[in-house]
Amino acid sequence: TANTTYTLQSGSVSSPIACSNSLSGSATVAVRPLIAATISATSPICSGDSSVVTITGTPGAIIEVTGPTNESVPLNASGVGSFTTPIFTAPPTTVTYTLVSGSVTSPIACSNTVSGSFTITVVSAPIPGTPTAIHVCDVNNDGIATFDMTPAIAQAQAGNSGWVVTFYATLPDA
Repeated sequence: TANTTYTLQSGSVSSPIACSNSLSGSATVAVRPLIAATISATSPICSGDSSVVTITGTPGAIIEVTGPTNESVPLNASGVGSFTTPIFTAPPTTVTYTLVSGSVTSPIACSNTVSGSFTITVVSAPIPGTPTAIHVCDVNNDGIATFDMTPAIAQAQAGNSGWVVTFYATLPDA
């Protein structure tokens, strides 16, 4: 399982008579470990965005990845490679990329299967409800009126109480 150097010392024959001779030279057997890889990505992402998928593993390897797009990802000398996914829109709400195999060509060509996957969650943008108009009276004609936005916030949240709703006086202020 480790690199080993074998040294030639002697050669012999036993027939028709026993003879031997000293030899010189050596041969090194290099053992290449299996290619390894892990996968990760930016997740969750909003619908209409892309994600960066990162592969970490054996430096110099090329890792084959399947998913919505099939990718051949070269790993640099630090063992890291990446690619940017296409833009995803929800649905679907998840997309999965799966490691398939890895290969190297130096010092010898080797390949093996690798396993692992990463699921990217695609989140739909919220669709707010439309608040009804608020009508108030300026009781002292000073251009200022007090009013409660609580009902408008609840209508904009459209039943999604976890949403944060912010109102602005004008679009440029947003």
